[in-house]
Amino acid sequence: MYKDFFEFKLTQPINQEIKELVLYAPRNIHRPLMGKLDSMLMNGMMRFQQSQVVDSSTTVSTSESDNPFEDVEPLQIVAMLKAVPSDTYDFFPIFCEVFRDLILSDEICKVKSDNAKIAPGYFDKMSYQDADRLMGEYIKNFFTLSVSL
Repeated sequence: MYKDFFEFKLTQPINQEIKELVLYAPRNIHRPLMGKLDSMLMNGMMRFQQSQVVDSSTTVSTSESDNPFEDVEPLQIVAMLKAVPSDTYDFFPIFCEVFRDLILSDEICKVKSDNAKIAPGYFDKMSYQDADRLMGEYIKNFFTLSVSL
């Protein structure tokens, strides 16, 4: 089922006004960043699965669903990304940088209380745990892989 947005409640509010965010599905204008993230995600998940012993709690679904992350918890998605073997480059830090660029681009992340785009300084003050949950939720809601893993 297609979603256009989801609301994200911060477990540790950034300040008195920033307690909830609204995250929107990417649009065509976001294609360059989404292309990078899609490619990194697909390659990362394949590398992760190749490096792991079969474990049903961390396996990406191979069903015919449009969303291979449908049955995976958001924090499990991030745990998989953190565990991607990085023999040639630091996969997770680079993925985080590109993901941050996407979140801070136009029309992706707004503060629920005033419908304003989140400022980079406020986004950077988000707790580490909330940032992981946000990344996992965004991937789960809006990323689909073009090949079955």
